Amino acid sequence: LAFLLSVYWITTNAVFAFQSTNISPSRIRSFVIPQQYATPMEKTDAEWQSILDDESYNVLRKKGTEPAFTSPLNDISSTSETKGIFSCKGCGEPLFVTTAKFDSGTGWPSFYAPVSSTSIAYQTDYDLLLPRNECSCANCGGHLGHVFEDGPQPTGLRYCINGVAMVYNEKKDNNQDNNEVSTTSIATIESPVEAAKLPMGSILPGIMVNLGVAALFLSSWSHRPS
Repeated sequence: LAFLLSVYWITTNAVFAFQSTNISPSRIRSFVIPQQYATPMEKTDAEWQSILDDESYNVLRKKGTEPAFTSPLNDISSTSETKGIFSCKGCGEPLFVTTAKFDSGTGWPSFYAPVSSTSIAYQTDYDLLLPRNECSCANCGGHLGHVFEDGPQPTGLRYCINGVAMVYNEKKDNNQDNNEVSTTSIATIESPVEAAKLPMGSILPGIMVNLGVAALFLSSWSHRPS
């Protein structure tokens, strides 16, 4: 088992390192990159603590995760008569709309696309050792959640977002453009674009940690009692 885990870790990180440094156009839809390296608004840690409640601060600024099935935003359905916008709790940036929301059964608010291709920033997350695609607010840099490739059509994506990182505002008018996912967002997700590139320096630390764990497994396996 230790040997198999070691092989799995090494193979996963080798493949991901190649994909992350030069993501192919066929995989670009899982990133929607246009604002990936935009400079977010800056506040001191003390300023963030003063404007955010403890739970929101832990998620947005410390990359925490709220307990599953605890967010009241789970109760808002895409089929509701009243439509609205989910915005970043840190800065008010519009992130998602009700028409892109769906019940993923995971316990966290889930969406198949952001409100626009420039509202979300992306980076590689190694917090659970294996790589994941982290989502952050492109405007303030606040951590929102992660995006996975097991969502519904038309994008096939699942944006798994912490409810405490957002605020929900119902629309008071009948302007359909404000209630629907923008066609620009969908087009960016579905159309092949130039391959995105992540700096190797942001990938190597996680790879080295995983390879170290794999080496420990291999060492224990090779020195097992005969």
